[in-house]
Amino acid sequence: MSYRFNPFTGNLDQVSSVTALDVKGTVADSTALNALTGMSVGDVYQQEDNDVFYVYDGANWDSLGTLVGPQGATGPAGPAGADGADGANGADGADGADGADGANGTGVAAGGTDGQVLTKSGSSDYNTTWTTISTGGLGNVVEDTTPQLGGDLDVNGQDIVSVSNGDIDLDPNGTGVVTFKGNATKGSGQFKLNCEQNSHGVTVKGPPHSAAASYTLTLPNDTGTNGQALLTNGSGVTSWGTVTVPADNAVTGTAQTFTAAQRGAITTLTSGATVTPDFAASNNYSLTLDQNLTIANPTNLTAGQSGSIFLVQDGTGSRTASWGSYWDFAGGTAPTLTTTASAVDRVDYVVRSSTSIHAVATLNYS
Repeated sequence: MSYRFNPFTGNLDQVSSVTALDVKGTVADSTALNALTGMSVGDVYQQEDNDVFYVYDGANWDSLGTLVGPQGATGPAGPAGADGADGANGADGADGADGADGANGTGVAAGGTDGQVLTKSGSSDYNTTWTTISTGGLGNVVEDTTPQLGGDLDVNGQDIVSVSNGDIDLDPNGTGVVTFKGNATKGSGQFKLNCEQNSHGVTVKGPPHSAAASYTLTLPNDTGTNGQALLTNGSGVTSWGTVTVPADNAVTGTAQTFTAAQRGAITTLTSGATVTPDFAASNNYSLTLDQNLTIANPTNLTAGQSGSIFLVQDGTGSRTASWGSYWDFAGGTAPTLTTTASAVDRVDYVVRSSTSIHAVATLNYS
């Protein structure tokens, strides 16, 4: 008979009628166990997949259990195994508390006020100082001892001034000059000399582009004397000199004795329905009538001016003329012109005032 110890009851349980056991070996599992052939009664195999022992009874495999004995004493510790691979990094821990402030570094200047910046104050290492800097850059333009413009300087409606009665010097290098540029709006280059209240001034302006002028005027070495005029030598060099009027030149404010004939040009008037002479153009005029017309009041009348107007009929003749209100003929009646073709009449006049012209007509010249 085959028995198996029952650890729960402490008894031996009968598991097979086989009386003699012959341990043969092990098999992988129940499939391998059932595939065995040539077995004899009492043959025993241990099944590896569950550690159970089985005995063959001639027809079937009876389970003998695991045949586990009581636990023995703990054996001596074996040698330490090789270190395993590092595990994955754990999550970051919470930030630690801030440490105490470190000592001041070398070269940081003490003190300073709100808004100041640390700047170098010398060539030595760590030579620094606290400096007030304006938001636009330098706190004062005098801090830049060699300033250079990176573009046009816009005064933005402000003046360039000095303090303590200081001069403002313009000093181009070498052969450079100070140039007052022109443009399409103001024309040629110019500069203005204001009065002390800056309410008006005098502008000195260069010639226009059309003159193609490029020259230099050099002023005299002194202020000259009373009555002298500024003269030029024709090459740009000026000087003070006295202007003398030649004895044979006519001067308007002086009585004249002419030793040669004097004459005035005869200016031709253009015929039309209304003819308006310009008395600033000439003293003597000629008008050929090709239609009936009105000789209107002249422009630019000056008292004392005198002259003649020659009135010529065209090849047709029979042309008439009426006169403006300023024309004052003897007896208050304007003349009736000669109407024969190509006939010539003459009206002599003297301007008495800006609204009165005394006139006399002489008719029917050939």
